[in-house]
Amino acid sequence: MLPYGRSRTARSCRTRERILSPKTTVWISAASVWEIAIKYALGRGNMPVSSQDAVRYFGESGDRFLAIETEHALAVEELAAHQQDPFDRILVAQALVEPIRLMPHDPLLALYSDTIIKMLKKTAGALQAVTGPCPDS
Repeated sequence: MLPYGRSRTARSCRTRERILSPKTTVWISAASVWEIAIKYALGRGNMPVSSQDAVRYFGESGDRFLAIETEHALAVEELAAHQQDPFDRILVAQALVEPIRLMPHDPLLALYSDTIIKMLKKTAGALQAVTGPCPDS
């Protein structure tokens, strides 16, 4: 499950290869669409695309959508307090309940389970964007 689909570029080469593999099904949580809608509606500069455009892109990319079910909401209550963001917490709960792998942008979420994959490189306290072809490809 990817919070923002296949579109983000700040990923390691290995992670991007996993995401782009034809064997991989990418799931987009309704929570992610909700978060995009809120940030876009508030005019936050870090969300330049509307939720409608994002959903259209996800669909065109072949991504699948994952609804928030009662079981997911109940699982949030059992999570440790590693992360307080409600959107991140529901993503973790969905990943654990389904079970599916979660590939978040926040490395703290990897503390919840080994099924949550850290996918960003940190350099000097900032996130390093990994774009273009992988060095070994």
